[in-house]
Amino acid sequence: MKQIIDPTYGRQFRKMRKSKHINLINACGNITSKSSLARWENGADNLSWNQVINLLTYNHIQLAEFIRKSASKNLDELLNPIAVAYNANQVPILKEYATDALNKYNEHPSKKNLFQAAIACNYYQDLSATDLASDTLKEKLIEHFHQIIEDKNVWQYEDIFYFGSTVLLFSPKDLYQIAFNLIDFIQVHNISAKEWYGFALNIVLNADFALIKIDSVRASRLLTNFDELDIKDIYSLTNIRKKFMRCLLEYIQDHSNTSVAKLISYLDFFNMTDLKHDFQVAFDQIKQIYG
Repeated sequence: MKQIIDPTYGRQFRKMRKSKHINLINACGNITSKSSLARWENGADNLSWNQVINLLTYNHIQLAEFIRKSASKNLDELLNPIAVAYNANQVPILKEYATDALNKYNEHPSKKNLFQAAIACNYYQDLSATDLASDTLKEKLIEHFHQIIEDKNVWQYEDIFYFGSTVLLFSPKDLYQIAFNLIDFIQVHNISAKEWYGFALNIVLNADFALIKIDSVRASRLLTNFDELDIKDIYSLTNIRKKFMRCLLEYIQDHSNTSVAKLISYLDFFNMTDLKHDFQVAFDQIKQIYG
């Protein structure tokens, strides 16, 4: 079983344990020793995922909350400066972030530096259509997600986030395979009760849109796999996005914008201006590629 190596998790467990006024001895529950738990909480040792899940269950800590809170600090640190530059359309600054992050990764190839560089390259590519990512970085990126798939295909919140923030760096084959396995995880592990279910669904659709731009055949196949998920009405925006992906694929096939125009007119009628703008920008990109 894959080991936890990020000290963030142990420290977050200690914080959540103390918030419930559970002492170290009572928290162990015959799952691990007091000394092993203390070392893990201090970032000095590892526990298996089985032990961690058993500890969370024993101490009545929700896995989704634990993962989200554990990951949030690292994710914010990785994404915030990049997101600010991306949202402001500051392409030169984004390029500088990506270049610096690549150099940092080359000097110190840690997981954190890998994803900081990959995310920066992904967002820069989205704005500039220029791929700065090295082959070595892409190989390590693919290796990370293939390891998840091989390790019983059990995804964590942060890995779904990482995938959604790097979709432009994969080949069509790898992008399809990873997204397909994420759908399988959503289905097999029945994560619909988790708070990050909607987030995971939209990451798959992000991957599908990335595929539409480079391989519409695989994109159509992925969307068919996605259709097998039973998405409830409370995720209506996700279903609207899914419908939009289908409309884009229809446009690519017959070059008729009727379906897209009809969907956008519905958004206009319901005053969903932000979503309408996003769809229009996305459709313009597809027309530029396939027009």
